[in-house]
Amino acid sequence: MQDAVQMALKNNLKLEIESIDVDIQDTSIQDSLGDFDPTINLRAIYESIENPQNQREFTATNGSGTAGSRIFEEENVRLESSLDGKLPIGTEWSLVAESDRLKNTLNVVRPPSLYYPEYDTFFGLRLTQPLMKDFGVQTQMAKVHLAVSDRKLADIDWQRNLRETVAEIAKSYYDLIFAREDEDIKRRSIGLADELVKGNQKRLNEGVASAIEVRQAEVAVSVREEALISSQHFFRENQNLLIRQLYRDFDILNPPKLRPTGRLSIEVPTIDKEAFLASALSNRLEYKANVEQLAKQDIQIQFYKNQLLPRVDLVGTLGGNGLAGNFGSGFEDAASDDGVQWSAGLVVSIPLGNRKEKAQIAARHLEKRQLVLNLKQIELDIAVQIDTAVSRIETTRQRVETATRSADLARETLSEEQQRLKEGVTNSFQILAAQEDVATAETRVLSAQVDLHKAIIDLWLANGTLLEHLGISLDQAPADSHDAITVKETKE
Repeated sequence: MQDAVQMALKNNLKLEIESIDVDIQDTSIQDSLGDFDPTINLRAIYESIENPQNQREFTATNGSGTAGSRIFEEENVRLESSLDGKLPIGTEWSLVAESDRLKNTLNVVRPPSLYYPEYDTFFGLRLTQPLMKDFGVQTQMAKVHLAVSDRKLADIDWQRNLRETVAEIAKSYYDLIFAREDEDIKRRSIGLADELVKGNQKRLNEGVASAIEVRQAEVAVSVREEALISSQHFFRENQNLLIRQLYRDFDILNPPKLRPTGRLSIEVPTIDKEAFLASALSNRLEYKANVEQLAKQDIQIQFYKNQLLPRVDLVGTLGGNGLAGNFGSGFEDAASDDGVQWSAGLVVSIPLGNRKEKAQIAARHLEKRQLVLNLKQIELDIAVQIDTAVSRIETTRQRVETATRSADLARETLSEEQQRLKEGVTNSFQILAAQEDVATAETRVLSAQVDLHKAIIDLWLANGTLLEHLGISLDQAPADSHDAITVKETKE
């Protein structure tokens, strides 16, 4: 059993496929955190402008313009770079550096112009801080928190699939043991019929048996050989079911052969329904997933409540302006105390109606109500599953006891009939019937034992302790549970 489980955890394609969902959710978390990554922005613009001046403009520039016309000419190169980002409390910041190289009809004349061309520069910090809508870590990190919750749900779903897969493997393993043991029962039955053929032939030669008794035994051998063929096919089918769960590849020309080494040694757990139910409510992953879904709804409700608020943003700028005849000197001048620039103010936006946000909040509350009801449904389902599993264990245990007594009685009857045959007071037909009764009874014992093992697996699955009982440990934080699993030796 331990080898089968270990192979499945290493090779089972279904588990690996589903583990990728967890990795996908990891990328979603990084995607959400990317909203807070800073951005470098660069802009370069060349301008060539010829602007006909009206009288007011012409007078304001002292009649400057192209000779014989009223054209004001400009040739500008505008450069801007910024490092922009956002903080988890909602603050949007921008570290800005601007430099404009200006050539125009006015500054070409020196004096009065100080520089030609002029380098007009600015270096500073611009901030926007939401005070109501979009304010705070809870609001800004809502998308990240939802992604983390989705990651937890993906991991919970993977662990649930792991438990179900392990349960399927355990049951398939027990079915394979049944098929192996049933083959042995069929072979022993054939051996008994063969012995009877030889004995009847000997008694026929001695004149104390009829030819029909020999033929009856020979027919029984053929019938039982047919049953053995069916049993061997049943073994092959169950072997392939287990191979599908344990292997990644299947060579149809040289398929792997599995032969279970375990035996059906039954250790029935002490029945305590209250303890089983308490364990299930602590360990069942469906319950944990529903609780996590409720937490997701709370995150979304708080976010949309914030979106109902008016937008009130505190905006501000702090920096310095510079003017020089070259690029470097312009920024040196901006760093001095001569061109300090600052501003502060509020930007207010008041939405009217807010129907979208109100609808989202109403929908989340309805979904939360669904989840609360679903939680109650899960509790009901768990209780019913526990009761059903316990009932199945009790029933199959009684079946094992009854079938075992029947098998013992059948073997005693066969022994008595064989003794009577030696004494000449019975015939081979009665012997064959007794042999068949023994084989049938032994198969029933085997079937009941396998069903009892399966019922115990169902109980462990129902109360959430299957992996623990099979010695499977997730030796790490839940976030990485699909990467490191150990299997410890336990009794089968």
